[in-house]
Amino acid sequence: MKNNTTSDVVINAESAFQAPVNDLITNAINLLDQAAMPYVEENIHFLMATNTDDSGQQECSSGNVPGIWYKITPQQDGEIDALLSSANNSESVLIIYESLNPDATTGIQLTWVNQPNNFCGVGNSASVNAVVGKTYYIFAASTNAYADITIDVSQVLSTNDTKFIDFSYYPNPVINELHFKAKTTIENIQIFNMLGQQIFNQKINDTNGSVSLSTLNKGLYLAEIISEGKKSTFKIVKK
Repeated sequence: MKNNTTSDVVINAESAFQAPVNDLITNAINLLDQAAMPYVEENIHFLMATNTDDSGQQECSSGNVPGIWYKITPQQDGEIDALLSSANNSESVLIIYESLNPDATTGIQLTWVNQPNNFCGVGNSASVNAVVGKTYYIFAASTNAYADITIDVSQVLSTNDTKFIDFSYYPNPVINELHFKAKTTIENIQIFNMLGQQIFNQKINDTNGSVSLSTLNKGLYLAEIISEGKKSTFKIVKK
């Protein structure tokens, strides 16, 4: 006679569904401690986030929205860009705040950075011009069970870039076509996603031109142009 042996498997639901480690402002992940930029974190369990002591920010409170936090104190002036890459605009909140306190513990110590690409409301991307002397806190929330976040500090990426004189581009944010012009001949334009993957490459060979970005998904991108053997990079937001 065959004996069937069964064993009880105990699942510790409490440990399996804990709040994210950066659930509170006081536990915000310090991006300066990370090995490289852009910082990428995948499969964040947003349903387990809370909102304890996180609201009350000046001008744009996160209210009762549960979310997670990151922070960075720039070592030089530059851009901070953030993207929730696996969540739609209507399912996300991504807001950047600033503070003179590098170790803030509550929302009332933070002030919303009132800039065009840092919307106070729903949205899956945010971008601000950051300055030395302040600490920037990034708040992320999603109604999705899981989502991915990418955060980049542009001064880390652009250290060796050349800033061309008399170069301009518009519009930014862009919906369909990106236009640009320069004093020197633009040889080529490439566009990368925030993971550093090239997704667009086109020869220009003119001092002005335009490219269609209508097929790109909404989000943040890094554009690179080459002129007279030199390169310059800039951030664009696709709406």
